[in-house]
This record gives sequence, C-alpha cells and structure tokens, in this order.
Amino acid sequence: MNLLGHILIVDDEPALRHTLARILQHAGHQVTTAADGQQALDLIASTHFDLVYLDLRLPDCHGLEILKHLQLTHPPLPVVLFTARPDLQSAIEALRQGAVDYLLKPIAPQTLLDRTHTLLRRVYKERRRRQIQAQIQLKADVYLYTDNLTDEQIYSALLKPCHRIEETVMELVKRMGRDVRICVLPEGPQTIPYLQN
Repeated sequence: MNLLGHILIVDDEPALRHTLARILQHAGHQVTTAADGQQALDLIASTHFDLVYLDLRLPDCHGLEILKHLQLTHPPLPVVLFTARPDLQSAIEALRQGAVDYLLKPIAPQTLLDRTHTLLRRVYKERRRRQIQAQIQLKADVYLYTDNLTDEQIYSALLKPCHRIEETVMELVKRMGRDVRICVLPEGPQTIPYLQN
C-alpha cells in the first residue's frame, strides 16, 4: 500500500513550517505550505490534499474557523491541529469540531512521521473501502436486457469477466450493433423472470 500523500502544512512560523515540510518530504510525501488561513483555504479550494496539519493560532484567523469550514466543504479530509500554547478547552473544541488529533509544538520528527503514516493508512483504507463498495453495488444492481436478444446472448454478456460494467455495456453494443437498454433490478432469484421475458 502506497502511503505517500499530499500534505498541507499551515503555520505562520516560517522556520517550523519549513522544518515540518522537510521532514515529510524526506519521507517521500508531497508537501505544500501556507502561512495563513486565507492562503490555506485558497490552496484547499484548488488542490487535492490527503491530510492537513493546521496551527491553532494564525495571524488572520483562528484554526478552529478553518476547521469548521473544512468540515463543511471537505468532510473526509483529516485535519490535525497543533499549537504551542495548549489549553484544555481548545483541545476539546478541536476534537468536537472534527479534528483527528491535537498535537503540541514542538512536534518531534518521529511523532510527525508516525502520525502521518497512521492517518494516511486510514485515509487510503477508507477510500479503497468506498471504491469496492461502489463496484459491488454497481455489479449487483445492473442487469442488461433487450427485447430481441436470446437468453444465451444476455448470459454471455453478463458473465463475461470484466472489471467495469461500462466495458460490458460497450462490448454488448458493439456485438449487437444497435441500442441496448439498461434496467436496474434488485439482486436475487426474482431477477431471472425479468431476464427471460
């Protein structure tokens, strides 16, 4: 499993921003940095990120405001908040608002790498789970039929091994040389009478 991702680091301290970026880049990750909240929001609007490290206190806004915005616009994007001035209330609020973690500065390099690896593994597992679910749903729900095809033609088209149902539809259209209608039916034994009619 390739656990390299595109990571955004948002911090107003140039030295820390540069250090965190170098640690993650050395580990093979693609890293983009932002010095303030507006720059971060602009980058997130135009670029896909797998993970965000976000300072709680930025010059133009509070990290929790950005977190709220990201929960509305990019809910699956994991956000880790970090701060040099921790307080229990902000930590609780960050986790309530959807942050996946709350770290204290300075962040040890190994802690940064371990946390990044764990979060990216979770992101990729969830992404793969959604892809598999979508494929299973598509294969289970879509059945092809047409008035003038024999059962043998229908079954051969349905049973032809392929990775995507779209490929099967296109192959059927090529073979039959005419329009093919698609009917979405529930999976199970009750489907067979529809195919035989």
